[in-house]
Amino acid sequence: MTIRATADASAAGAAPEAAAVRLVSLLPATWEVSGIHCSEGTAALSLLLPGDVTPQDATARIADVLGHPAFRGWIRSDSG
Repeated sequence: MTIRATADASAAGAAPEAAAVRLVSLLPATWEVSGIHCSEGTAALSLLLPGDVTPQDATARIADVLGHPAFRGWIRSDSG
């Protein structure tokens, strides 16, 4: 899954590394992060989900997390 900064986040100097750490800290503890790659304006995370979490559940949870005020100016930029 990838998130990217919009103009709002970029103008505020939001670092993708900070966004990735915030995102990981707000995900359920049973989700595993198997990789993080940050580049200018984006953070890509590889997640391993427990067997009882459906893709729809994961998408909904990530949308909830991205609604947190700490993610103002960040959006999900992929469909996976």
